[in-house]
Amino acid sequence: MKKDLLLFTTLFPYDAVTESVFVMSELEELCRCFRRVIIIPEISKGELRDLSSFTNVTVDTSRALSTDHRHPLGKLPSALHPSVLKQLVKSLPHIPANKIPAAWSMAINRHRIGSNLKDIIKRHSIDCDNAVFYTFWFDHITEAIALAIPPDHGSLVSGAHGHDIYQTPGVLKIHRYR
Repeated sequence: MKKDLLLFTTLFPYDAVTESVFVMSELEELCRCFRRVIIIPEISKGELRDLSSFTNVTVDTSRALSTDHRHPLGKLPSALHPSVLKQLVKSLPHIPANKIPAAWSMAINRHRIGSNLKDIIKRHSIDCDNAVFYTFWFDHITEAIALAIPPDHGSLVSGAHGHDIYQTPGVLKIHRYR
């Protein structure tokens, strides 16, 4: 039995110049190798690319349409969740004190993305043992999925680029989660 692929992007299949070039070049092969290809963009902005020629592709915009990850007040219910606090405590030895609020916000984001992922898995009847979670960027989405998929179930792969791996001055990245 072929596996399902859940492809997490920033904008694709919307107007995303960089992602479109790379994803479109591999989409035919992905469709051939996987039973279903479910594309999950983080942002739905611009013109939606016509993917109707790929019969086993589904676009799930639940992340993009979710308001809880875009608006600060939507994050409040997750701020004191045990998994958020656990992530924050693990981060403390690795960050300066003035970055604690940003680390807390990132932990909340990972928690919210994980919750949304569980909804996506349920909605699409995904068997994690027969699924590959593929993130186009090695970023907070990848971190959230790594924390959210059941242990020893499913595979997670990510495209890693220089800025995804190496510290960018002024940008908080807690490499413990990478």
